[in-house]
Amino acid sequence: MCLYNSYWESFGDEDEHTGKYLFFSPYRSVLLGIVEYELDAGGFNCAKVSVEAKDDYVLCLYWEDDDRKFELAQRYAGRDDVKYRWWKSDADTRAGKYSDRYKACNGISESEALIEGDYEIQATETFDDSMMPGVGYDGCPYGD
Repeated sequence: MCLYNSYWESFGDEDEHTGKYLFFSPYRSVLLGIVEYELDAGGFNCAKVSVEAKDDYVLCLYWEDDDRKFELAQRYAGRDDVKYRWWKSDADTRAGKYSDRYKACNGISESEALIEGDYEIQATETFDDSMMPGVGYDGCPYGD
């Protein structure tokens, strides 16, 4: 399923989740490649990617809890084209908590949002491109 609105393009089937893993990239096609891999082979069922970006596009990869954070960190470590920002609960989203990176990318001042720590993965292993087929994803008509 490919749903589209003025800010987000959604993929997969809506399921029970309590939060999301966040990725940022200046290249929407990179995030779409991650969506394709994670929905096809990674066991995820639902994701969305921002349609426009001020600095970076945003990928929300939905899941029921944060138990896959290190798996994703390892899979995407060492890449220059994507920043993995760990897990964010739906409760934090509803409470208006934003990372420093999200605020910078979307023009949100500190007075407009509560401050949440900004996270970056430490590259412990290099990413093997053969682990993620379809980086050049263009299956939906809303690419870069």
